[in-house]
Amino acid sequence: MNVHASWPNHALAIGMAKDTPLKGQFFEFVKRYQTYPGKIERRADAPWKEVVVDKDINLYDLMPLLRLNQGDGGFYIDKSTVVSRDLNDWDNIDTQNCGMYRLEVKGRNRIGIQPIPEHDIAIHLARAEEQGKDLPVAICLGNDPLMSIVSGMPILYDQSEYKMAGALQGEPYRITATELTGLDAPWGSEFVLEGKIKSRVRETEVPSANLPVTILARATCR
Repeated sequence: MNVHASWPNHALAIGMAKDTPLKGQFFEFVKRYQTYPGKIERRADAPWKEVVVDKDINLYDLMPLLRLNQGDGGFYIDKSTVVSRDLNDWDNIDTQNCGMYRLEVKGRNRIGIQPIPEHDIAIHLARAEEQGKDLPVAICLGNDPLMSIVSGMPILYDQSEYKMAGALQGEPYRITATELTGLDAPWGSEFVLEGKIKSRVRETEVPSANLPVTILARATCR
């Protein structure tokens, strides 16, 4: 978490010397931003596919979960990239969303997510719920700093975060299709959790044993 929370780290994330002045970083970032769309490279050999857990998933055993703040009601997963697609436009990578959302671990294989209405994932969820369907998602953790930057960017609905990452780094951004949901995950992630947001299910953000928000059916990690 907070891997890009300093200007030296930001410089390194976009391939510049860590002592690059802020002004230089700003203009270089704008220059690269304007080259959108960048390229992507699809690969099948992601390191996180080396270890697959698809039975008896227990997030408390699989991951180094922690409480971020004193008084938190549970464990939160911070700075992950959540990938989703529009069920009405499934094959369009430009409307596939990579966003950063509040996630609370609520059980061995359950995570609560807070999709604020104006965010792209909320649009995807609303369209899935109109059809009475769950929304497939992939939660990607341990990403490179550039992925954290683009996942928090307010880019347009039909702009791809992966293509933006390719533009910012000046070379194709590597992605890999997940096995269960078919969503695209960053090639360099450390953990990828695949599951679904349950249609029309809501609950308060406190520890609970009922009303699953997200059922995780597969976890892969390196």
